[in-house]
Amino acid sequence: MICGYKGRGKDSCRGDSGGPMVCQFNETWVQVGIVSWAVGCGRGNIPGVYTDVAFYSKWIVAVVNQAASVCPAAFLLLPLCLGLPLGVLAAP
Repeated sequence: MICGYKGRGKDSCRGDSGGPMVCQFNETWVQVGIVSWAVGCGRGNIPGVYTDVAFYSKWIVAVVNQAASVCPAAFLLLPLCLGLPLGVLAAP
């Protein structure tokens, strides 16, 4: 679990569940969390709650590798179609 920013107006809101929490590391944006829930929207001193992607990184890599072995051509084309980089990045 990751708790979001405690300042007013700097958090997730209704409809954001499942969306990314990202941080910039050396000019690269990395997804570190997934919006889970909050009390209200961007309320001061009541941070939103996010799923910690790093906690699940081994599972994510295993699932991606399994999908790649089942259908390697589709695995290579999908990120190109979506305009996403190949690979999974997770904060340590």
